[in-house]
Amino acid sequence: MPKVSCRYVVVRGGIPLLELAGTDGAAVSFQGDADIKMTFSGTFDNIPDEVNFLTDRLAVYEAIDGVEYPLGVYVITTPTVEKSGSLRQYQLTGYDLTYLAQLSKVEERPYYAQGTLYTTVIRNLLIESGIADIELEANDATLLTDRQDWEPGTDRMAIVNDLLSEINYRTVYMDLDGIVRAKPWTPPTLGSVRHSYLTSDASILLPGATLGRDTFSLANVFIREVDNPDLGETLRAVAENTDAASPISIQNRNMRVVDYEKIDNVASQAELQSMVDNLRLKSYYSTETVSFETGPAPTHGAWDVVRLQHGADTGIFEETAWSLTLGYAGTMTHEGRRATWL
Repeated sequence: MPKVSCRYVVVRGGIPLLELAGTDGAAVSFQGDADIKMTFSGTFDNIPDEVNFLTDRLAVYEAIDGVEYPLGVYVITTPTVEKSGSLRQYQLTGYDLTYLAQLSKVEERPYYAQGTLYTTVIRNLLIESGIADIELEANDATLLTDRQDWEPGTDRMAIVNDLLSEINYRTVYMDLDGIVRAKPWTPPTLGSVRHSYLTSDASILLPGATLGRDTFSLANVFIREVDNPDLGETLRAVAENTDAASPISIQNRNMRVVDYEKIDNVASQAELQSMVDNLRLKSYYSTETVSFETGPAPTHGAWDVVRLQHGADTGIFEETAWSLTLGYAGTMTHEGRRATWL
């Protein structure tokens, strides 16, 4: 059995302040389709009075056989306490640092000038939210028009994710080092596999896996239109799933199942076409999903690509969710979606 230990460090102004004494059963989770993608929960004894979770943050680490791995930095939102004599036991729940952008709301209708880089607007919004460590993958797309789309009271995360969608980026997320990031969606490939779980004595894959499938309502034609008077023209893009290997393609279903949406803005006609092309690529996924369990593996991040061999079944999956229970007896649960073209 590996030797496992955990550290919970209170951070103030980016500087470690003190460590908390945690009990078994703390957990870190990732949910790819959530606005705030990483969460933390745990139980702690006698937290010092100097800790102020309104401004302090909690950095989480797990070490396996002496090698320590970061597991994110969290805003503690709902501390509760139970008292028994002199003992105080705290139940802590926290969200990753993107929560600050959801908490932060614009006070007036913001204005962004035509020609401004999307990444400049997004970075400034995150900084205005109080987020210091930011990495945005470079992109030269600029705003096609002056923008004043968002009402006072709109949270900055919503504006950030609206803008990211216009350049075909995933929604904003935090990595395991506590850095807030954004990057384009790219299809999973064999070359992007980060973890392999195989049925062998050397693997930490635990027995049992659940597979699911639902194909009936999935579209095979994707249409997006932008009808914005500021653009002076209507932009339209279409992509069709005509792949003979895809069970939901037009020819295999012998019908067109249309996914149509009118959107307000996009960076360019090229980005609009990339948007529907990406939707088509995602339709090539098998709708086969998998749930499985492993021993603790504190190196999983956002949407990692996993090679899984469970008995006779082998596949490449993009992780859509995971949950890691910390401590000596901890295990890890995973959910993923198969990439069918591999």
